[in-house]
Amino acid sequence: MTEFVVPPRLVAAAAPDGRDEFRGWLNDLPEMVQRIAGQWKLSVGQPYEPGGQCAWVAPAWDRRGTQFALKLAWRHPAAEGEALALQLAPGHGTVELIQAEQTPTTNVLLLESCAPGMSLSSAKPEADRDRVIAGILADFWTVPHQRSQFPDLCELCDRWAQELNTDRTMPEVDPGLARIAGNLLRSLSRDPTEQVLLFTDLHGDNVLAAQRSPWLAIDPKPHVGDPAFDLVMHIGTSYERMQTDPCALVARMADLTGTDETRVGLWVFARAVVERPGKPWLQAAVTALAP
Repeated sequence: MTEFVVPPRLVAAAAPDGRDEFRGWLNDLPEMVQRIAGQWKLSVGQPYEPGGQCAWVAPAWDRRGTQFALKLAWRHPAAEGEALALQLAPGHGTVELIQAEQTPTTNVLLLESCAPGMSLSSAKPEADRDRVIAGILADFWTVPHQRSQFPDLCELCDRWAQELNTDRTMPEVDPGLARIAGNLLRSLSRDPTEQVLLFTDLHGDNVLAAQRSPWLAIDPKPHVGDPAFDLVMHIGTSYERMQTDPCALVARMADLTGTDETRVGLWVFARAVVERPGKPWLQAAVTALAP
């Protein structure tokens, strides 16, 4: 490798106060990449731009010239099961995991390379992404797994509910709606519904154009829980329709995935309330989907 490059989103993620450990991890990245490249006999290129907020990802080639994607991710609870989920999910709409290693601070993954690699968000208009997302989710929900292998959805939802119960002011959110959303997060995640392996973070930026399949998903943050929850990220990042007709969007995605429309709507409402501060465009969904 030549000069080591850290993409701008990673640099920005290290800027806030209290991120000393993360900044230390960034400082150690060049040495970690060099070590992995030597051990796995890889030539590593410059990282993909603009990159993400928790991982350094770059193209890498083995001695035969086969291209992969090398990912070094800062360890955080939401992404701890990524390698195992990908290991269990070949043929289920995701990139293939080639090799993995875990250190106290880093999850290292060697992944199938996606070519041409443009994201679904950049390649298709918003409404045209719906069927692609629905198909990947339906496939991923069939991945065989043991419930004990991944965190329960209620753990994630309890953290979000706690955010709503803290003392921080939320002038944009009606206190009554905040209480309803917090209660929904706790109750929906504990309802005796079908339990599947959830992708949790599937949206247009996490789906790439590929050759083995037209579209492959990357970056799962796996949990076990209600499949209706797994539509939240795609719906929530369908910015135009979330402002113009969120109810129709919920109905369409529920129909495409065979999930319960009422539950999908409640999940989207609860998450929109959590995310509402500083995001005025979410107000239409909060108002329209409030129970």
